[in-house]
Amino acid sequence: DKVTLQGNLDPCALYGAPETIRAETTKMLKEFGTRRLIANLGHGMQPTMDPEHLRAFLQAVQEVSGPALSRFKSPPAVSHTHTISRCFYTQVSADMNKE
Repeated sequence: DKVTLQGNLDPCALYGAPETIRAETTKMLKEFGTRRLIANLGHGMQPTMDPEHLRAFLQAVQEVSGPALSRFKSPPAVSHTHTISRCFYTQVSADMNKE
C-alpha cells in the first residue's frame, strides 16, 4: 500500500504524433493499474524534441490519472528529475496553467 512505482515512457515516443504519444501514455498508465505511480520519461529529452509533444505526454498523464487523483484533497505535485526535460517541462507547465 505504501509502494510507489515509477513508469517510464520511452522518450523516443515524443518523436511521434501527439495522438500516438497520448495512446502510448494511456497504455503505459493503464498497465500500471491503480497502483501509486510516478509517470515520467525513461530518460531526458533530446534537444530536437518538440516541447509540444511533451505537452501531449503531460496532458495524457493528467487526463488518464485525473479520476485516480480525485481521492486526494489536493493533487500531488508533478515533478521531473531530468535537467534537460525540466527546462521544457517548466515552460510547458507554465503555458498549461495559462489555459
